[in-house]
Amino acid sequence: MRRETGSVFAMVGRGALADPWIFGGRSVSRGEAARFLVEYADTMHARLDLRPRGIVARVKQLLRYWSAGGLVPDDSARKRWLREQDGGALMGRCGRSRKRLAGC
Repeated sequence: MRRETGSVFAMVGRGALADPWIFGGRSVSRGEAARFLVEYADTMHARLDLRPRGIVARVKQLLRYWSAGGLVPDDSARKRWLREQDGGALMGRCGRSRKRLAGC
């Protein structure tokens, strides 16, 4: 867009939140999408002074729009993910339990 229009900035919005690979032109597997969310949580834990509850809240911000890899197959599943109160259980949906997020 920048090359074609000469614009300095571009807003990517919800499309990039729903599928971070959208600009690479490829689809990712359910496993890759889950790994991304787990690594996102791990990175926040390692780099930011966030409580586990804050990490879970940030993951849920992504999950509101997430479509990558078919990880969240429909709105019903999305509602279940977003209602999850236990951080370990939420990350367990991504394939690995996160004990340090349990009980958030």
